[in-house]
Amino acid sequence: MKKMVCVGDAVISIAGRDEGQIYIVLAVDCDYVSLANGFERKSVSPKKKNVKHTKIVEKLYVSAQDIEKNNNLDAILHNAVAKLKGNINVKGRCDRD
Repeated sequence: MKKMVCVGDAVISIAGRDEGQIYIVLAVDCDYVSLANGFERKSVSPKKKNVKHTKIVEKLYVSAQDIEKNNNLDAILHNAVAKLKGNINVKGRCDRD
């Protein structure tokens, strides 16, 4: 069964050198997603990652309109990821669940 990842979802990397990093989905293309977090990965050079190597931690965490506008997007992503880092434990589960 395919993961249903959407633009604006917050995901955590579960494989690769960036394992454990939190990203926001900027684009979806078949089996790949473009990810950025406003820290190491800026919106101008997003990371391309296989959907299988990510886990959704929060659906539609950043609105698609904010991503499309691209006004100060890196600051928006930076703030969103910083908020999530306080709510996510090591295994990628929300503490609220």
